[in-house]
Amino acid sequence: MQVTQLGDRHEEEGRRDHAPPFERSDFKRLISWVPTPEAHGQWCGSFFGYPLDESRLQRYLDSASQPNTRAIFTALLPSGEPVGHVEISNIWPYLSSRLSRVLVAPDRRQLGIGAGMVSRAVTFSFDTHHIDRIDLGVDIDNLVAIWCYRLILALAWQSRPESSPPPGSPVSPWAVERAT
Repeated sequence: MQVTQLGDRHEEEGRRDHAPPFERSDFKRLISWVPTPEAHGQWCGSFFGYPLDESRLQRYLDSASQPNTRAIFTALLPSGEPVGHVEISNIWPYLSSRLSRVLVAPDRRQLGIGAGMVSRAVTFSFDTHHIDRIDLGVDIDNLVAIWCYRLILALAWQSRPESSPPPGSPVSPWAVERAT
């Protein structure tokens, strides 16, 4: 799947696929995609407590209404079936943002959906927030995500040793910079 648009759930009727904003109606589905402590930890680390519940997701959604905090999207197939979740956070317009909490529905993995979401989210943030860098925080054990990021963003991918995590942290810092 190639995500072609991030924005309003209804503005792109007839588009092949798109990623509308995350809404309350997406909560139960997202919760079902992280059924175990392991899946939960790999997706969001300690950002949400386990188990994920609707009250935590409501606070998460509410926080997105604050300027430049986060933009949260649900990826849809052309049929309208929700198949993914992606967040752009730590938005500093004209400076940087962070690609966070990327998740593909368990039964839709390894079909290119994650790659499409990552590619479109990076383009969206570069174009919408006018930034030059997107940070990627990924669990060092999440080899599928690391592979996806490297494949999609190969030309702009670089390690950021100056932003290394504290010793023992499970997160590996990476950044994507716009080619000049």
